[in-house]
Amino acid sequence: MPMYAELHDGRRLEFPDGTDPSVIQGTVKKMMAQPEAKPSFEDPGALKAGLISAGRATDQVVKGAQQAWYAATGNQQGLDRLSEEVADNEAAYKPLADARPIATGIGGAAPALALFPFTGGTSLLKAGISAATPSLLSYGTPEERLKRGAMDGAFGATGAAAGKLLSRVLKPAGAAAPAVSDEVLEAAARIGYKPTPAQITQSPFLGNLENFFAKNPGSSGAMQNVAKGNQTALNTAGARAMGEASSDLGEGTFAAAKSRIGGEFDRLSAVTKPQLGDDFLTALGQIDAANKARGPFANKGVDGLIDKGLDLAAQGNVTGKAYKEIRTELANQAQTAFRGGDATTGQAYKSVVSALDDAAKNSLSKTDRGAWDVARKQWGAYKTMTKGNVAEAGDLSAARVASSMRRGSDGLRTGAAQGDLADVARIGEAFKGVQNPNSGNLVNQLAYQNMFGPFMMAGNKAASAAYLSPLGTKYFSKGLADIGPVGNGLLGRAGLQLGVPAGRGLLGAE
Repeated sequence: MPMYAELHDGRRLEFPDGTDPSVIQGTVKKMMAQPEAKPSFEDPGALKAGLISAGRATDQVVKGAQQAWYAATGNQQGLDRLSEEVADNEAAYKPLADARPIATGIGGAAPALALFPFTGGTSLLKAGISAATPSLLSYGTPEERLKRGAMDGAFGATGAAAGKLLSRVLKPAGAAAPAVSDEVLEAAARIGYKPTPAQITQSPFLGNLENFFAKNPGSSGAMQNVAKGNQTALNTAGARAMGEASSDLGEGTFAAAKSRIGGEFDRLSAVTKPQLGDDFLTALGQIDAANKARGPFANKGVDGLIDKGLDLAAQGNVTGKAYKEIRTELANQAQTAFRGGDATTGQAYKSVVSALDDAAKNSLSKTDRGAWDVARKQWGAYKTMTKGNVAEAGDLSAARVASSMRRGSDGLRTGAAQGDLADVARIGEAFKGVQNPNSGNLVNQLAYQNMFGPFMMAGNKAASAAYLSPLGTKYFSKGLADIGPVGNGLLGRAGLQLGVPAGRGLLGAE
C-alpha cells in the first residue's frame, strides 16, 4: 500500500510501501526547498492590458456599491463572498500589473476620465474631484477609500495642472486668446507702431505680465521705452495726417497746420474760376427731386436754396473770391440748420457746397487739383482731431481718434477709411489696456527692499529683454502650436489620465 507525505503548502507526495523513512525525510526536505512552480503568465499586450485594467477599475466601483448595499442590509454572507472574489481578482490581476505597469495604470484611470465631462473642465478642483470619486466609491474599508481618494484627487489635480502648463508653453497667450486681425497689425506697421504680445493676443495673462514688467525695478525702463516709442509713432502719424512733421501734437502743431492748410485754400481759391455747368445743375436737380418726393412734407427752405442755386448757375462762371464767400455762407447755413434740428435743410446745403467744391476743383490745373485733394484731406484730419479733443499734453490718444472717426462716418467699420489717421484709429479700437494696472504695486516695491533686491532686478531686466526681443515677441504672440480650446481641454484630460497612475507609481501605491 502506498505511503504519503503532505508538505506545508498542501502538496502531497506518494512513496512505495516499505520506503526507508530517511529517504522520505530527505525527499520532503528537498521538495520544501523547491516551491511549486507557478503557471506561466501570458502577456496580452499594452492595449489589451489597458482595457483589462479599465474593466477591473470599473468592476471595483461596482463591487464598492455591492459592499455598501450588503453592509446596509446586514448581509454578512454577501460581504464574505465579495471579499473572496476581490482577493481572487487581485491575485489574478497582479501579474498583469507587474508586467504592464504603464498600460494598466492608464487604464485604471478610465472611470475618472468618464466623470470628467460632468465634473472636469479646466478647473483643478474639479479635476481632483473627477480623479478622487472612483476611489471613494471602490471596494475597501472606509479608511482605504479615503486614503485612495485623497491620493488620487491630488494626483489628478496635479496631472491636470501639468496639462494646463503644457498648453501654456505651447501657446503662452492661452488657447482662447482673441488675437487682433492682420489688418490692425498692418496698420500698426505702416505708422511704425510696435505692438506688444499682450496687445497682439489680447491675453489677460500676458497683460498682467507686461504690467508686472512695467511696474517693477529692472524691467520698467524697457517697457517705458516701448510705450514711448509707440506714443511717438502715434503723434507723428497724427501730425503727418495734417501735413505736419512733428512728434508733438501740442497747440503749436495744430496752429501751424491750420495756418498752412488755410493758406493753401486761399491760394487755390484765388486761382479757381468755378464754371457752374451741367454737373452743378445735376446736383441741384437731385436735391430738388428728393425734396419734391416728400409731397406735402417738402421743405420750403430747400426750395429757396434751389432757387438761389439756379440764379448762381445762370451766371456761368464765378470768381474765386465769390466762390469762397458763397461757400462760407452755405456752410454756415448748413450748420445753423443742423443745430436747429432741421437735418433735411442742413443736408441740402451740404450737398450744394459739395457740388460747388467739385466745380471749383474741376476748374483748376492738374497740379492744383492734386494740391486741392491733399489740402481737403489734411483739413479733414485737422477737424477730426480738434473736434474730438484727441490730444492731451502733446500726446495723441488712439482711442479718442477712433471715437471721433466713428462719429463722423462708417468708413472705419467698412475699411473705406484710409491714411495715417485711419491707421491710428484702428490701433485705438484694437489695443486695450490692462485692468487694475497698479494692483499689488506697493507690495512688489517692498519686496525689493532687501539683500536679494539687486538679483531680483537683474532677473526682471533679463526677463523683459527676452520677452521684448524679436524671438520673444514672436513666441509669446503666436506660440509653438495653436491647439485651440479643444486641444486645451484634451491636454487637461490627458493630464488627469496620466496624473493618477504616475502618482501611484511614484509612491508605489495601488
